[in-house]
Amino acid sequence: MYDLGIIGGMGPEATVEVFRRIILYAKADEDQEHMNICVLNIASIPDRSQAINTNNYELIIHLNKAIEDLRQLGIKRYIIACNTAHYFVSKLKKYDDLIFIDMVLETVKYIKSKGIIEAIILGTTGGNLIYKRVLGEVGIKVRPLDEKTQNKITKTIYDIKKNGVRKSHKDFIPTVITELIDNDLEQICILGCTELSLLKEVSYKRLPVIDPVDVVVIEAIKKCGFHVKDKYKAI
Repeated sequence: MYDLGIIGGMGPEATVEVFRRIILYAKADEDQEHMNICVLNIASIPDRSQAINTNNYELIIHLNKAIEDLRQLGIKRYIIACNTAHYFVSKLKKYDDLIFIDMVLETVKYIKSKGIIEAIILGTTGGNLIYKRVLGEVGIKVRPLDEKTQNKITKTIYDIKKNGVRKSHKDFIPTVITELIDNDLEQICILGCTELSLLKEVSYKRLPVIDPVDVVVIEAIKKCGFHVKDKYKAI
C-alpha cells in the first residue's frame, strides 16, 4: 500500500528533487519507517507554459490519466511536482477517496500565515499566473517583474531543464532576488518553478525566499501521518 503518489516528469530532475526531500525531511530510523511512495515520471506531458499560452489542454488528458492510475493503485493522497501544472487543477478529476495536496494553495497559505504583504514570483509566465490569482484572493500584493528580467528567468529555467544546474544559474538567480527585494517591506520571493528549487541548497541562504517544494513536501509528510524532522520544520 502506498502512502503518497507523485505526478512528475515536469521536469524529471525536479521530480527527483521532490522525492529526495520527502526522504530527507521525514523522520525515519530505518528503511521500513519511510513513506511508501509511487512516482509517476510522465515526461511526455506537454509543456505547461506553452499549453497555457496556446490554450492547448492536451496535457489535462495526461494528468487525468495519471490520477486514474494512482487511484487504481489504491493511493489516497497525491501531489503534482510542477508549479505551472497547477494552473489546470480546476479541470482535473476529483474523487472523495483521492486527496490532492495543492502546492500552490499550501504555499500561499503559509505565506499568509507569516504576515507577508507582497510577493515576487520567480517562474515561468504560466506559473506566475496561478500564483498571482491565488495570492490576490488572500490580499497579498504581487510585484510584477519587468519584461527583461522575466525573459532571463524563463531562459534560465529552460536551460536548467536542458543542461542541468550550472554555476551561471547559481549566481544569476540570487543576484536577481537581491536586486528585487526591498528590505523595508515584508516581502518574499516565491520559487514558482521546480527547476529553481534545484538551486535551493546552494543559492538561497539568508535570502527571503519561499520554496513551494519545501511547503508541499512538509504538508505531504504530515498529511500522510508521518513526522517531519525538527530541523526541517522551519522552512
